[in-house]
Amino acid sequence: MKTTILTTHEIAATNAPILKLDHDILWYIIKLNTDLFVNHHTLQSTRCYSQVCQSWRSFIIGSPTLWGKLIDLNELYLSGEHWRSEVLRRSGDSLLWVKWDSTEVSTPPCGLFREFFEVIMNDHWERIQKLSDGVNFREIQEFDILFSLLSSRYAEWKNKNQGKTIPTLYGVAEAGIPK
Repeated sequence: MKTTILTTHEIAATNAPILKLDHDILWYIIKLNTDLFVNHHTLQSTRCYSQVCQSWRSFIIGSPTLWGKLIDLNELYLSGEHWRSEVLRRSGDSLLWVKWDSTEVSTPPCGLFREFFEVIMNDHWERIQKLSDGVNFREIQEFDILFSLLSSRYAEWKNKNQGKTIPTLYGVAEAGIPK
């Protein structure tokens, strides 16, 4: 029989009240802090929460609904291909909340960002529940390609699904997307 000796610090850490939260309460707290339409850097926050302890890590990694609500294209673009793929994989088949701020200097309107945007729009359109952007397309001509893709996908979805629920669009109605 193997005996494990814990230090005082390890004993205190395992008895911390925060580690004994009911999963419903933990879910509520995480959900409040990872609303990408309210908070910035939600992916970073989620990564930090998943490193609190093994229980939290298992809970967070095994929550496709949570990952589906963390599709911040700006953060994912800056994070690299591996992390973009991992977040989409972790989202499973859950509905997606997608946000991007195309006015940010760090997000170029071409190359990898556009490829990732097109993957989301083409391969995951049916899963998008909320979509938000931070751009005035009339003033930024470089985003014509992205706008035309979004506009055609939205019109196609609307025609195909008359009377069904369609993604909630935030901040793009003024840009000429048909309602």
